[in-house]
Amino acid sequence: RELRRQVLKMFIDDWRAKVGIDLFPLLRLVIPSRDKERSMYHIKEKTLAKLMEKTLNLPPNSNDAKDLRAWKQPNHHNYSSGDLAQRVYDIARKRPSRQDPSEYTIDEINTLLDKLSTYTKSADQVEWLRNIYRTVNLEEFKWILRLILRDLHIGVSERTLLSVFGGQQAIKLYNATSNLKRVCWELADPTSTGSSSALHLFSCFRPHLAAFPKKSIETAVQKMGGADFYIEEKFDGERIQMHYGDNGAQIRFFSRNAKDYTHLYGSSIQDQSGSITRYLKSAFSPKVRNCILDGEMVAWDSSFQVILPFGTLKAAARSAANNKDGPHPMYVIFDILYLNDNVLLEYPLSKRKEALNKIINPILTRFQCISYKTAHTVQEVESSLRKVIANSSEGLVLKNPRSKYALNLRNIAWIKVKPDYMDELIEKLDCTVIGAFYGSGKRGNILASYLCGIRNDSDPDKIYMTFCRVGGGFSADDYRKIDQMTRGKWRPWSDTERLRYIQTSNKSSVNDKPDVWIKPEDSFVIEIKSGEIIESEYAAGYSLRFPRVARIRDDKNPSDGLNMTEFNEIRLSSQEEKKELSLSKKPELKRKRVRSRIEIYSGASKQRRVEQRGTLFSNCTFVILTGSTQNPRLTKGEIEDAVRSNGGSVIQSFDSSRNPYVIADRVSIAVSSLQKENLSIIRPRWISLCIESGYILPLEPSDLLVATDDTMNQARNRVDKYGDSYTRHISTSDLMKIVPYL
Repeated sequence: RELRRQVLKMFIDDWRAKVGIDLFPLLRLVIPSRDKERSMYHIKEKTLAKLMEKTLNLPPNSNDAKDLRAWKQPNHHNYSSGDLAQRVYDIARKRPSRQDPSEYTIDEINTLLDKLSTYTKSADQVEWLRNIYRTVNLEEFKWILRLILRDLHIGVSERTLLSVFGGQQAIKLYNATSNLKRVCWELADPTSTGSSSALHLFSCFRPHLAAFPKKSIETAVQKMGGADFYIEEKFDGERIQMHYGDNGAQIRFFSRNAKDYTHLYGSSIQDQSGSITRYLKSAFSPKVRNCILDGEMVAWDSSFQVILPFGTLKAAARSAANNKDGPHPMYVIFDILYLNDNVLLEYPLSKRKEALNKIINPILTRFQCISYKTAHTVQEVESSLRKVIANSSEGLVLKNPRSKYALNLRNIAWIKVKPDYMDELIEKLDCTVIGAFYGSGKRGNILASYLCGIRNDSDPDKIYMTFCRVGGGFSADDYRKIDQMTRGKWRPWSDTERLRYIQTSNKSSVNDKPDVWIKPEDSFVIEIKSGEIIESEYAAGYSLRFPRVARIRDDKNPSDGLNMTEFNEIRLSSQEEKKELSLSKKPELKRKRVRSRIEIYSGASKQRRVEQRGTLFSNCTFVILTGSTQNPRLTKGEIEDAVRSNGGSVIQSFDSSRNPYVIADRVSIAVSSLQKENLSIIRPRWISLCIESGYILPLEPSDLLVATDDTMNQARNRVDKYGDSYTRHISTSDLMKIVPYL
C-alpha cells in the first residue's frame, strides 16, 4: 500500500511540474466511478461484449465470439477470466493492430469519452470503438475499455488517491460534497487549504454508514458503551438525502453515491409531477427556511399497508404521478444535518432527533420520521428484532445517542443487527447445487457463486427447479472442498442435456442460467440460511431473501436435498410463525416488568364454544403454540377444542403461576423464547394419546419436542433401549421405526 502511495505521489508531482495544477482531467480517469461530470455510458460488461464482437467483426458462432461472450469462464486458450477488457486484449492480439503508442493526450481521451456518453444507439457505439481501435495500440485499448466500465482494476480507492493529492483536507471536502471536480479545483494549489469542508445546501455529501453486524447481539450492545441507545428499524430501500431550500421553492434528492433523483421525487413543493414533494406543503414548520435531511426512500403499497421490496422503488416513483392509489415512494427520515444555515454535524444524535421532531409534520405513508425506542439491554434488542422480522424487515440499527454525524465513515456509533443473530428467526434449508457462476476480477477463474434447486418430487423425472443463487458464506476451505468433490463434472450451460435435469424460469429477467451446470447425482448439498422465504420468478416460484451459506452438508447425498413437498411444509410453517408473532403484539408498558409472566402469545382467534364431553384434563392448563405436524395432523384450534372438550383450560400466554402444559410440534419463535426459561415442551400427539387411552400418560422421549435434563431422564426410564414403551401399546408405525435397530 505504501509503495502504491509513493508511485501516485511521484506521478501527481510530475504532473504538477510538467502540465499544471489542474489535476481533474487526470483524476477523473484514475477513479472513473467517482466522476459525476460525465454522463453514464449505459454500457455494462454484457453489452460491451456484444459491441466488441461487432467491432472485431467476429462471426457469431466462432470460438472467439463464444469466448468473448463467456468472458467470465476459463477456456482452453488460456485466456484470462473475469476481466472483459483483458479477454478482448487476449483475443485481439492474434489480429493485426497498431503497435506504436498513440498520440492522444489526456484532454483528447476525455473529449472522446464525453462524446461516447452522448450515444444511445449501438451502431454509433460500435463506430466509436472501431475508430479508437484503429488509432491506439492494444494495451491502450484495454485501458480505454476499463474506463468505459468505470473500473481500472488497480486497487486505488478515492480515499487513497485524495489523501495523496490533498491530504485530509481533500478527503473532508470530498465527503462533504461528493464532487471530485470541486475538490481538484479548490485544492489545485498544494499550499491552499481550500474552502470549508462543512456541508453546503444542494451539494451532495457522503453519508454516515452503519458498522457491519458484530458476532452477537451482546457484542453490539457492548459497543454502545454500557449506556442507553436507540433502536431503529432497518428498511429495505435506498439511502436518500433531501436538500430543502427557500421554504420549499427548491428541493433536491441525492443517493449515497451522489446520483441526482430530483426528477423522480420532485424539485419543489409546487412540483405536481414530484412523487414526494407535491405532498409536502404542510410537512415543515413555517420556521424552517432550509434544511438537509438523511433518510431511506422505500416503496409503500397502500392496498396491503406494507413496504415493498427495494427493486420496486423506481417503478413506484414513476407511476405515482398518474396512480395516486397504487404503490408510491415514502421518505422515512432518521437524521437532520443542516437547519436554517446551521450545520448540525457536531451535535449529538439525541439533539438532532429533537430538532427533527420539532420541524417535521408527518404526512402519513408519504413523508415521516422513523420511529425509535430507547433501550439498554440485549433482551430489548431481541424483542425488537423478533417484531421487525415478523413484518419481513431487514433488521435493526443500534445508534449511540451521544454520537456525532461522521461523513463517509463506518463506525460503531451505528451498528446493524441482522436476523442471523437468532437462529429461530432465520430459515435453514438443505439445497442441492445444480449450477455455478464464475466470479469477476481476481475471482474470474473460479466458480464463485452457486445455483441451487429444489427437486420436484411430484414429477416422474424428479427434475430440479431453480430456487436461489448463493455466494456469501464460503470459506477458502469450502471452495477447495467443492473443487475436490466436483472436479471434471461441470458442463457448459450450452449443453442441452441439462434440460433432462433442470427447469429454469421462463422470464428472461431472472438470472438462473449459470455459466456451468452439474448433474444432480454428481453434485453436493449446502445448508443455506436466510432471513425469509419470498415469492420469486425462479422456476420454483419462491426464493430466499439474503441467502448465505451456513455449511457444506457432506453428510448428505444430493438426493437428500430439499424437495418441493418438504419445502412447502417449511414455507407454510414459516408463514404461520410470522402470523403468530404479528398477532401477539400488545402495547408495551414503559419500564414495567412482570417476571412471573412471560408474554408469549400463541395467536389464537376468538375462543369458540366447545361442548364438554369428558373431565380428563379438568385440573390441567395448556398453552398451545402450534398445530400438529405428525399424525393425526390437527390445527392449533382443533387441539384447543380437544383440550376444552375434555375439561381442560387453554390460555394464550405462558403464566408460570398456573404451571401449564406447553404444547408445540416445531421450534417456532415463541417456542425458542420459552426454551430460554428452562421449560419442557410437549408434542400435540401426546394429547391425542391421552384422550385415546382415557388417562394422562407419563411422558416418554417421543412425546417431547424440547425437554429439561430432569424431564428427559425420567422419560427415558419409561422406555427400553430401542425406544419401546414399558406401559403403552405399540402402533404399527412405531414398530416399523424400531425394527431396523433390533
